[in-house]
Amino acid sequence: MMNARKTEIRLEECKVCKGQIASTAEVCPHCGARLKPPPTVVFLVFVIVMLVFIIFVSQL
Repeated sequence: MMNARKTEIRLEECKVCKGQIASTAEVCPHCGARLKPPPTVVFLVFVIVMLVFIIFVSQL
């Protein structure tokens, strides 16, 4: 017999349409709103923040 692992998914409220959605959802199935930014956006923001920090530190 296989040892089944139970996955628990919490429900959250969509900030746009207030519908119930899984906490792991990236897009609301009711209204199509993007709930989490794509990884490329997060990476680009990180790179920009690091560049600004490096420029600021080099000016000191």
